Amino acid sequence: MLGSLYSGGILTTPGGYMWRSLKLKFCRLFYPLAVYYWQIWSWIYRKTWHRKHEYYALETGLSPWEVNEKLKLLTWTKDGPKELWDALGSPGWVQFAIDEVAKGNPQPEGGLDCDDFSSWAVSAMSYSYSPFMFSFSWLDKDSKVKGHVVCVFRTTDGVFHHVGNWGLSGGCYSLRDLYNELTSRCDFEYLIGWCTLGFDLFIDEISIDPPPKGW
Repeated sequence: MLGSLYSGGILTTPGGYMWRSLKLKFCRLFYPLAVYYWQIWSWIYRKTWHRKHEYYALETGLSPWEVNEKLKLLTWTKDGPKELWDALGSPGWVQFAIDEVAKGNPQPEGGLDCDDFSSWAVSAMSYSYSPFMFSFSWLDKDSKVKGHVVCVFRTTDGVFHHVGNWGLSGGCYSLRDLYNELTSRCDFEYLIGWCTLGFDLFIDEISIDPPPKGW
């Protein structure tokens, strides 16, 4: 790509660094648009492919620990062509998958990736924990665009935690600390952007800069 050479997985030519810089600027420029596309496509996807699960009975009022135990029943499955490789599935679909596995049946076929885990967690967790989805995208050392979504919640002592297909986290004293903890667990190199969403998929915050310190 543009004559780049790799050494230990890191771009080492000036042209390689220039390409990565241009790609990062391009991704950050269009990040808000991409997030709104993701949101709208997810609404359409739910109505189109998950209609029969729209009113499926959800478990609600769960503690974060109960949520985590339920999610452990599922096997992460990447989105495919039907999801256009990225869609937030309905909580009803995830609940159906959980119930089927809990009965001893095979996991139903379909996308069950990090955003599906988090979407269900936000809907199933007790409102007393103020759960919301936190999504962030980044470039790795090979300039590949990647992303992850977790369900973030706060305990009564005001400490932030997250739960999802990466399991249940320890405590962080701010959203910035939680962001730092998440980025330390992946092949993170450069932030593209992050956003927060509620259970209804409406976007609350969106930014291309890290969460402010102390927030």
